Amino acid sequence: MKDLQHSKERINQSVNFTGFKFGKVYPSDIDAVIEIDNEFLFLFEVKTGDIQPSAGQKYMLENIYKNWIEKGKIAYLIYCSHNTKPNEEIFLKDCIVKDVLPKEEDYLEMDVLSFFKMIANKHKINKIIESKEFKGIDNNDCDKQAFINNLIDV
Repeated sequence: MKDLQHSKERINQSVNFTGFKFGKVYPSDIDAVIEIDNEFLFLFEVKTGDIQPSAGQKYMLENIYKNWIEKGKIAYLIYCSHNTKPNEEIFLKDCIVKDVLPKEEDYLEMDVLSFFKMIANKHKINKIIESKEFKGIDNNDCDKQAFINNLIDV
C-alpha cells in the first residue's frame, strides 16, 4: 500500500508552539482532516489509550464541528485511540473510535476504517464508495487487470 504522507523524512519533526502564546490563546493541532466537496467534514483526534484531549483542544474541535453543522453541512468529530509503542507508526485506519459527534448512533469501539466506510455508505459519498480502495481493490490488482485487458484487446 502506498504511503500517503508526503514528507516522510520529516514525520518525526514536531511543530514547537513555544513563543506563540497570547494569554490563553495558543495553537493546537488536529491529527487528521478529510473534507469532501465542501459538503462533508471529518475531524479525527487520535490519543494513546484512554488519554483525553485537553479542554482547549476539545473546545476548538467542537467549535469547528458546530460551525460546519450550522451551515447545513455534514460533519463528524471522531475521537479515537491506539495502543502502539512510541517507536511504532500509528495507522489511522486501525485506531478505535472512542467518541463521535454526532452522538445519534453508536459507533464506539469500531475501527476507524470500518466507521468511515459505514458513514460513506450512509451518506452516499460517491468519491469514497466508488473508489478502488473502498471496493477492496488495491492499485497493484488494478494494474494487473489493465495489463490483462490490454493483452485481450491486442
